[in-house]
Amino acid sequence: GQVSVPSDLRNVVAIEAAESQSIAQTAGGDVVGWGDDFFDEVKPPEGLSNVVSVAAGYYHNLALTLNPFILQHPVGLSLPQNAPAQFNVTAGGVGPHTFQWRFNGDAMPGKTNSSLSITSAQPVDAGAYSVVVANPYASLISSNAALVVQPFQFNADAGALQMSATGFSMKLDSVYAPNALVIYASTNLINWEPVFTNPPVTGPVMFVDPKATNFSKRFYRASEE
Repeated sequence: GQVSVPSDLRNVVAIEAAESQSIAQTAGGDVVGWGDDFFDEVKPPEGLSNVVSVAAGYYHNLALTLNPFILQHPVGLSLPQNAPAQFNVTAGGVGPHTFQWRFNGDAMPGKTNSSLSITSAQPVDAGAYSVVVANPYASLISSNAALVVQPFQFNADAGALQMSATGFSMKLDSVYAPNALVIYASTNLINWEPVFTNPPVTGPVMFVDPKATNFSKRFYRASEE
């Protein structure tokens, strides 16, 4: 089938023949293949466009394109609140390249560098980040990178965890709770009871559980509700 040229093939500017397949480049920068297709060698990759040169091999073909491509996609992050966050993308292909970062699919005004920095990550910053990479010929969108922001965490330092005759004291750092902060306690990690409720708060929170001395073990978790 390598000599059975497609009847609708037009505006060919380059053509290559191989062992059992042929390919052609059109004036519009597309690639058309025909012949034996043992390894999908006559099926151009999806999205291939702006091709300026083609070459055919034994059971493979190559195309040189002007389109940009992404060498390194942004990577997802999981950080505590107030920690710095940075996403990076590395682009290849014909330049110059331009960048437009997106948050949950929407363009972020002014965020047009190859890296995106967030000085102090907050829960409102959690979501999916991607970037549109473009050159004078085409554009493409990177994969999504998820940012997970832990709204608060227990301070595990020895000085922040103290058992005394009055109970067990603990500290939560980096609290961002626009609603009530509730601390729960359990002895078996199955049954939980609220032992402390704090109004909306931003910043560290101290808590003392006076009932802790009544148990051989006690587990805690915090929730914004």
